[in-house]
Amino acid sequence: MSKVLELAAEDRDTGENAQLTFSVVAGDQEQKFYMVSHKQEQRGTLRLKKRLDYERHSEQRFNLTLKVEDLDFSSLLHCVVEVEDYNDHAPVFIPHFLSLAPLPEDISVGTSVARLVASDSDSGQNRDITYSLSEDSDPDGLFTIDQSGVLSVARPLDRERIPQHHLVVIAMDHGVPPLTGSATVQLPLLDVNDNGPEFEAAYSPIVFENVAGPQVVRMNQTSTLLRAVDQDSPENGPPFHFTVHSEYRHSNDFYLQDNLNGTATLTALRTFDRERQKEFLIPIIMSDSGRPAKTVTSTLTVTIGDQNDHAHVAGEKKIFINSHRGRMPTTVLGKIYSPDPDDWDNKTYVFEGHVPSYFILNKRTGFLIIKENAPPGTYQFQVRVSDGVWPDAVSTVTVHVRELRDEAIYNSGSLRLAVLGIPGRSN
Repeated sequence: MSKVLELAAEDRDTGENAQLTFSVVAGDQEQKFYMVSHKQEQRGTLRLKKRLDYERHSEQRFNLTLKVEDLDFSSLLHCVVEVEDYNDHAPVFIPHFLSLAPLPEDISVGTSVARLVASDSDSGQNRDITYSLSEDSDPDGLFTIDQSGVLSVARPLDRERIPQHHLVVIAMDHGVPPLTGSATVQLPLLDVNDNGPEFEAAYSPIVFENVAGPQVVRMNQTSTLLRAVDQDSPENGPPFHFTVHSEYRHSNDFYLQDNLNGTATLTALRTFDRERQKEFLIPIIMSDSGRPAKTVTSTLTVTIGDQNDHAHVAGEKKIFINSHRGRMPTTVLGKIYSPDPDDWDNKTYVFEGHVPSYFILNKRTGFLIIKENAPPGTYQFQVRVSDGVWPDAVSTVTVHVRELRDEAIYNSGSLRLAVLGIPGRSN
């Protein structure tokens, strides 16, 4: 065991009369110490026999009486051993698990929710404690704890995101090295009706033009019912109630029916023409069953679907493009022009007759591409446009490839445009 003290004695005799023996004769009732005698050297070593515990008051200080003796004589020495504290006890929470009563999720920031106290059996700085929260248990920093152990709300809480918190409070002492203890706080949250209803899905209903009304609008491929969901708990959720703003309640376009079972049905009342209006934005008012109820307005976009009810006609397009020293990158020139009020038609585009090899046509999209380094000149050709319903149209395309001279580049300048106010007129 550990050496506590080294002693030396003196005896003027010689031989075996000078051999000295050391021992502990008083002050060590529990026999925590013992002496090792080095007889020839006339020295003795006080050593620790058993582990000391500073937290026991009787083991903080020892008044020992040490004896040195030869064959006939002896001498006593009084020795005081002061024991210093070692950081061998970690902080302890009692209890180490705390289950709190549920708190409303809209509890104010700064509100104290609990106080936890840890104890440490050590002394001095070894029993001084610093409190903190485990980052893993509170990654968003929603709570804070001060150095008196008071746990408080640091940021707004949201039951819909985290319905119950399990916070790990850490107590660290100031020993070297420091020791830690922990306790877990379970904090459930009560729901507050802070979320209004929202559409169950990203509805994208389509009502095709030229179809006589009334007709029930399909919200998706499988259902005609408009449904809502609510992130709050059931008592603040369904059943939901549906209506529209007052200016839409007598609309000649659509009618919304609350089915009184948490769903609604939308009916198109008339025939629509996509070429006149492509979509309708309907403000749907939804209320939940909370007390008080939460009401929100969400916009339902109804698209008027296109039908091929207009013929396309032949168009003409002129395109000007420059090359420099015979160099020009492959370039998309744009789409073949064939006017058609319809915009959902599936058209096909093919070259008509002879077309120079410098051009590529996308048959599905109608985009025309000129290949790189096409030589200067004027190219005119035709494209046949088909939609499978109306007669084909043949559009004309004229492409002017012009050589841009060096002096045009060297003498070029920048042009900046600005809007100037005219006296007496607003811009």
